[in-house]
Amino acid sequence: MTKTAIEGEEKEANIIQAAATSMAESCQKDLAEALPALQAAVSALNSLSKGDIVEVKAMKTPPAGVILTSHALCIMMGVEAVKVKDPAGKGRDEGVEAVKVKDPAGKSRTRTD
Repeated sequence: MTKTAIEGEEKEANIIQAAATSMAESCQKDLAEALPALQAAVSALNSLSKGDIVEVKAMKTPPAGVILTSHALCIMMGVEAVKVKDPAGKGRDEGVEAVKVKDPAGKSRTRTD
């Protein structure tokens, strides 16, 4: 290789390095903004009690926010939500009746508690 070719490759490498550094800084800034929200969410989850879950399960027609949150939790936990029909026949889902859970042996079972 000639000196000119090596200098050209060095310039390309420096451009790529600058782009990577810029991207890393941007990601670090986004992460710094997101971490407080994550910590607040974890704190809120840790404050839930069994009574809170029982209250949600007892709702005949949960509010839209409860349904949305239930679906989001199923997605985050990687479980499949089982939807039930609205008893009033309005055509919307009532909420999450049960979730399918894989036990340690790998067998699928349904958990409703």
